[in-house]
Amino acid sequence: MVLSTMTPRERLITALEHRHPDRAPADIGGIVTGISKVAYERLKDRLGVVEETVLLDPKQQLAYPSDAVLKKLEIDTRYIFPGQRDGWKLRIVEDDTGYHYVDEWGIRLRMPKQGGLYFDMEDHPLANATIDDLDRYPWPDPKDPGLVRGIRKRAKYLREQTDYAVVAWASGSIFERSWYLRGF
Repeated sequence: MVLSTMTPRERLITALEHRHPDRAPADIGGIVTGISKVAYERLKDRLGVVEETVLLDPKQQLAYPSDAVLKKLEIDTRYIFPGQRDGWKLRIVEDDTGYHYVDEWGIRLRMPKQGGLYFDMEDHPLANATIDDLDRYPWPDPKDPGLVRGIRKRAKYLREQTDYAVVAWASGSIFERSWYLRGF
C-alpha cells in the first residue's frame, strides 16, 4: 500500500500543471469517464456495496457512482452536473421491440431488449426542417431553473467540506446537439 501524501484536489491540480503527483489521479463517474450500468452493478457486487444504481445518463446507460463506491476506489474527483428541466420527466416505454423514450429536445431513442446496452437515436426531429420550421420548434428553455437547482450548494459543499477535486460538466456541444436534432 502506497501512502498518499497529497489530497485528491492537490493531486489533480499537480497533474494538470504537468508536475509529478504522489500517484496518478483517479477519475470515474463523468460522461467521458463514466461506467455503464451493467459494469457498475458488477463492480458494486465485487466491492460488496449494496444499493440501488442511479442513472447519470439514460441514453448511454451510465451509472452515477455513489460515494461508497468512489471512496472504496480512492477516486479523486467529485462531479457536479446540471439538473433536469422542471417541465420534463424521463418516461421510458417498453414494447415488443425494446425500450423507447423521447428526450427533452424531441429526439426519439430506442434500445433493443436483447443485447441492448444503451439507447440509439431513432428519429431526428429536425431532419427535414426548413428555416421557417425552426421558429415553430418547441425548443427547451435554456433558463429553466431546474438546470441549476442545487449546483451552487453542491459545489460549495465539495469545495469547503471535502478535499476532492470538483469537476463541473455541461451537456455536449452545440455541434453534437445539432446533429442529434438534424441527423448526419
